[in-house]
Amino acid sequence: MRILFEGEEYQVQLKPEGNTIINGKAVSWNGNLLEGVEDITQYDEEGNETLPEIEFDEAEGVPV
Repeated sequence: MRILFEGEEYQVQLKPEGNTIINGKAVSWNGNLLEGVEDITQYDEEGNETLPEIEFDEAEGVPV
């Protein structure tokens, strides 16, 4: 699952029990996202999770 948390995107797998922690802060409890955390997961036509395309600066070789 992809989430948006404090302005940053993360790829995470939520723990079914207890907290899921990112950067020392809880983002979920018992598999449920906490307030302020947004699910931004994208799915294809068949319901499979997809990852967004990442654009690279060809001269620098880094994501833009």
